[in-house]
Amino acid sequence: MLVDGSDSFTTNSAYGTANAISQAYAVSLIRQPVSPLNMNIRVLYNPDMKDLWFLIPGMVAALVQGLTLGLTALAVVREREVGTIEALLVTPIRPVELMIGKTLPNLIIAFADTGSILAVGTLLFGVPFQGSLMLFFAYQSYLLSRRWR
Repeated sequence: MLVDGSDSFTTNSAYGTANAISQAYAVSLIRQPVSPLNMNIRVLYNPDMKDLWFLIPGMVAALVQGLTLGLTALAVVREREVGTIEALLVTPIRPVELMIGKTLPNLIIAFADTGSILAVGTLLFGVPFQGSLMLFFAYQSYLLSRRWR
């Protein structure tokens, strides 16, 4: 039996259910001289079930989402509170350009934070990162750009 360990709750639930089913079946087969049941469970991602392997990627996702969306929204609200939003709206820039101008600095900060969290997670805590780092950041940029459409 192969268990996907990317979601700790589902992994523990599947592991416990499979273990209970196999034990119940093994008890029914105990009377036989040779047991045909051989249970071999292997967790593919995070085989040691280390919590940091779940927390670090979740922290990256929460940081990027919270930082980019939250700070951009706060910047626009602050412009409205201070009274300078009207001055921005009468400038010859389009609303899309305004949002890009408000979002881009936060995206740069979010990518810098993502890189630092990934570096600390992999180097200090030993969380494995497999694959292309450039592809990871490109996909992250794609997801963030879809969120703003």
